[in-house]
Amino acid sequence: MSVPTKEQDEAPSEPGGVDPSCDQLLHNEREWNAAFDAVIDPIFIHDDQFRVIRANQAYATRAGLGWDAIIGRPYWEVFPLREGPLSGCSATTESSTDPEPEFTLPDGSTYRSRAYVVTDSAGDYRFTVHLLEDLTEVRGAQQELAAQERRFRLIFDNARDGIALADIASQRFLIANPAFCIMLGYRPAEIANLVVTDIHPAAALDYIQQQFARQVNGKRSLPIDVPMLRRDGSIFPAEVSTTPVTLDGQQSLLVICRDVSERQTAESTLARAHRALLTLSRSGEVLINAQDEQGLLEAVCRTAVDEGGYRLAWIGYADVGEDSPVRPVARAGHDAGYVDAVRASWSEQNPHGQGPTGRAIRERQPVIVRNIASDPTFTPWREAAMSRGYGSMAVFPLRHDQTVLGVLCIYAVAPNAFDQAEIKLLTELADDLAYGIRALRTGEAHELGVQRHQELLYATIRAIALTVEKRDPYTAGHQEQVAQLATAIARELGLEEARVEGIRLGALLHDIGKVYIPAEILTRPGKISDIEFELIKTHPEVGREIVADIPFPWPVADMIHQHHERLDGSGYPQGLKGEAIILEARILAVADVVEAVASHRPYRAALGMDHGLEVLEAGRGTLFDPLVVDACLHLCREGGFTFTRKED
Repeated sequence: MSVPTKEQDEAPSEPGGVDPSCDQLLHNEREWNAAFDAVIDPIFIHDDQFRVIRANQAYATRAGLGWDAIIGRPYWEVFPLREGPLSGCSATTESSTDPEPEFTLPDGSTYRSRAYVVTDSAGDYRFTVHLLEDLTEVRGAQQELAAQERRFRLIFDNARDGIALADIASQRFLIANPAFCIMLGYRPAEIANLVVTDIHPAAALDYIQQQFARQVNGKRSLPIDVPMLRRDGSIFPAEVSTTPVTLDGQQSLLVICRDVSERQTAESTLARAHRALLTLSRSGEVLINAQDEQGLLEAVCRTAVDEGGYRLAWIGYADVGEDSPVRPVARAGHDAGYVDAVRASWSEQNPHGQGPTGRAIRERQPVIVRNIASDPTFTPWREAAMSRGYGSMAVFPLRHDQTVLGVLCIYAVAPNAFDQAEIKLLTELADDLAYGIRALRTGEAHELGVQRHQELLYATIRAIALTVEKRDPYTAGHQEQVAQLATAIARELGLEEARVEGIRLGALLHDIGKVYIPAEILTRPGKISDIEFELIKTHPEVGREIVADIPFPWPVADMIHQHHERLDGSGYPQGLKGEAIILEARILAVADVVEAVASHRPYRAALGMDHGLEVLEAGRGTLFDPLVVDACLHLCREGGFTFTRKED
């Protein structure tokens, strides 16, 4: 065999005369040997008995042996250590048909085995060149890529938001996650048959196409709320975010959508409660300051339109006489002759007495027309009402003792505009108006007005607080109980009663900003993420914005805004310190912490009052006002204070 060994390559030449051709041969051999050793993958050459007759430096290094321990031994006794030859390794002149095998060593390194048979001119076997290609990094990268793909697939498949990819040219969907399919009511196999326009109602298609064109032109847009169409034909609102992407050279659009039905319902509920609160609050001021009956009636109607945003408000008195007419006495808003044309009656025998106005007087209960376009009892007035843009209406009887003085009629633009909380609050307004009318007639307007205004304010605040707590059953009653402790602390500190009342109202509303936090975050039993906590931390600012326009005689907005501030500046959202935090908010902070620690939460069991007081003591003077903490400790440990759970 003519393949030289490593030792032969490196042996010195004999002294004396040397044929020049031998010098050239040695030179070539040394160059070949240098090239052989330069290959970073292990290479060895074996004979027909699989004995190593030559190997490069990489093979010797990987084997960890010297040349004398390598040459002449079967390679599986050197590297890689095995019971016999590798699959695909042939000592014959026939090439192996086995695929190039891979093997992994105990240290985790992976190699691909490649064997090449070398024959002489007669076709007889001479030796086999064996290359071990190191695939460790390649396979590691492939495994990491596969792991990343599994992670992304896990995120994709388990995301609560709908995620889909649409081809920009055809607007056809390429892939979608399960949430997207469930949201729209399609099976995964059906997604490829859909185009973008299939998932939006016809009325929104022009807008959708405009937005799609913006994306094609590379104009990135912020998330927008758009209507989406389910397979069954139902429509729901969704927050949709789209981003142009290039995948495998194909221009596509990444679509992420979230069903915001719950959020919009909460926003609508809050907006209605806020609208009713403004109406009630302003009307209470009108009631207190009213000098004459007509001025009171007109002011209440104006308030309903200007502050409440209703389309029309009018008041009619229930007259006694022929046909029992309902006589309009005050109105505000978009009328255009409608009120005079109504010719309402409260007589059951009169055809015009079968409408909502007459029924409200006879039944002494509010009557709601949720959809003017379809309510059969509203037929005589439907055309006139719809031509003026009325979508729904509510009629509230002006009750006093056993008498119904008349009605307060309120019209809204949208159908189904009056929910139960709003109806309850507007019923309070109608009752207050009836009190005011009687009080003006008997000369007791101011005293009754002040009393009823306070009752009205408390009822309104409780209704709005209940709106927040209904979304979070685990903390139902939290605001009421915080109010109990906060007012008790305020009295312990010797604050005047008027200021105590302001603290009570601020406490009842301190978490109103949570109406904008998704319910699944508020009620989650496990740990929330940092991003979700940052969202929760926005509720003091949101709460302040909600009540900012309500003319409370106390700093309610500041109480809500500052109830998570701490003396050392570690609180939020402003990082206020010391006296920069109003006293009312410092009291509210203490009461809020004690109630939260003592009560049950979705992520833990109730820790009890004692633990809550220990938290206060630990933060006394650093997080919490020491005087407020001392007052709370005295109340709870010596004064016998306990929370009282009130029914909704």
